[in-house]
Amino acid sequence: MAKMAMVDGEIVVAEREFLRPLLDHGECLETFVQEASRVSLNEIVSNLTNYADKFYVALRASSMSHIDQSEHPTERALYMELLELLELSCEDQELIERAVTNAGPPDPRIMEIFLQSSLAF
Repeated sequence: MAKMAMVDGEIVVAEREFLRPLLDHGECLETFVQEASRVSLNEIVSNLTNYADKFYVALRASSMSHIDQSEHPTERALYMELLELLELSCEDQELIERAVTNAGPPDPRIMEIFLQSSLAF
């Protein structure tokens, strides 16, 4: 999430608020972002083995890229790279797109996947 927040060169207030729940107790946001900048996306993704966790990361990353009501081209490029690394099904990629852009009613599959993820909070 921190990589997505900083990829366009600015971390806006809404992105900062989106990141706060990810911080360890007492951890500073700036330190969190600095750590994220030193780790490759491939390195982060390689630690994900559960499909539901991969889906959840993609959903949160897409939400982060749209948090300011627009998606910067650098955010889109990073998200597309993330999707390639995560190897989500086309159906689930479309589900994420619909969910984030509010295109249609909420899909119950999101809750099904959410309940299988160890990252959901």
